[in-house]
Amino acid sequence: MNKLILIIFTIAVIAQLTGIVLLFINAKLALQVFLYYVAAIILLVPLLIIKKRKTKEEDPNDYRDY
Repeated sequence: MNKLILIIFTIAVIAQLTGIVLLFINAKLALQVFLYYVAAIILLVPLLIIKKRKTKEEDPNDYRDY
């Protein structure tokens, strides 16, 4: 799960930076790249929510500081 989140986050960052650069070169292509960025963010949000729920469930059973 962590690897998937890292991959999607990396794709989102690369798409955002590429979209900004392409705004000066080709606006139509930049819009397409920004759509990929939005899609990556939409995929990332539910994964982060699931991860937060899992860590919340595991916290009461954490006895590392016992």
